[in-house]
Amino acid sequence: MSLSDRRPRLLESRLVRDALIAASWLIAFAALRVSGGGFGGLASIDFAVAAAAALALVWRRSSPIAVLAVTWLLYAGSTVMAGDVSNSYFLFSVAAYTAVSSAAQVRTAIAIGMVAVGGSTLPLLVVYGLNGGTAEVVLILVLTGMIAAVGLAVGMNRKVIATQRARAVEAEETREALAHTRVAQERLRIARELHDAVGHHIAVMNVQAGVAEALLESDRDRASAALASVQEAGAKVLEELPLMLKVLRQDEDDDRPGVGLDQLEDLIAQAQAAGLAVTSAVAGLPARLPDGVDQAAYRIVQEALTNATRHGDGTAVLDVAVDPVSVAIRVSNPIGAPGTSGSGFGLVGMRERATAADGSLDTGREGDLFVVRATLPARRVASDEGGAR
Repeated sequence: MSLSDRRPRLLESRLVRDALIAASWLIAFAALRVSGGGFGGLASIDFAVAAAAALALVWRRSSPIAVLAVTWLLYAGSTVMAGDVSNSYFLFSVAAYTAVSSAAQVRTAIAIGMVAVGGSTLPLLVVYGLNGGTAEVVLILVLTGMIAAVGLAVGMNRKVIATQRARAVEAEETREALAHTRVAQERLRIARELHDAVGHHIAVMNVQAGVAEALLESDRDRASAALASVQEAGAKVLEELPLMLKVLRQDEDDDRPGVGLDQLEDLIAQAQAAGLAVTSAVAGLPARLPDGVDQAAYRIVQEALTNATRHGDGTAVLDVAVDPVSVAIRVSNPIGAPGTSGSGFGLVGMRERATAADGSLDTGREGDLFVVRATLPARRVASDEGGAR
């Protein structure tokens, strides 16, 4: 590190700056003494006291109360010895300002200021008595009071600035935390959309590919139909994936096209094409539902049928009932052979969708069946015919 790099850093130290200020004051005071007749007698004592007070000021920021006490003792002693206001008063006033401005609480700062004001006049009362030196006493009283008031104002301003900075830092940390939360939520939403939109069709393709392989030699017509189902499911993936990605790029408040219960027949047909025999009972449709509820209901049915295809015995019963209050969904299927359990992410996704739509979802075994029950608030809006259903 070069000398040019060290100098700015050295000057940044408060201790060094205070030492330079004290040294400058002593040089000026010595010059005044030389021009006024030198350092004989009390002048030399006064200069020694001033030097000690200036040295104490070097630590005024780290130990303000101790420095205030030391400078007051030096000021009071030299004033009583000289019979007049000592030049050390100016150093005492600097210590008083520092002690008041650096106090932790306003009440403490006021108390220190009052002690400093009283202490500044006490040596003069000893010198002049209660009936003499009124002008000097009043002058020192007013001057010290003004210095204490300035210190109090500066200290309060520092506290206000520190509070504002702390709040700004806290607000920034809160914004960062919210941003991280939004990112995590968006990742979860993307994962859920991918699982629901693509997983269903992949399950269809997987089942039908297995059927085609098994029938390729024995029943070419059925194998061909199975391969056609695989092709159709692949086309659905290619069709739905760009739409889903478009939805994910939009803001949550945007009006966006999505899936809903009006596509329930197509969903059942896809499940049946995948080899799942679906018995369905649907009541209350068509009905216009809020987008979030409509999409959540569709995705819950889709995931439940996908699970039945993957882990059941090839049959499922679907019941959907829509009334002015709620959307009730029940999907049941016989439990398949051991070893067909899944990761559980689909069940988690269904529950999250139901919760996001202010609804509820329960899953579990009922005898030999695995049952998915969901209840979502309907909150119907005006129908296409112009009336409320």
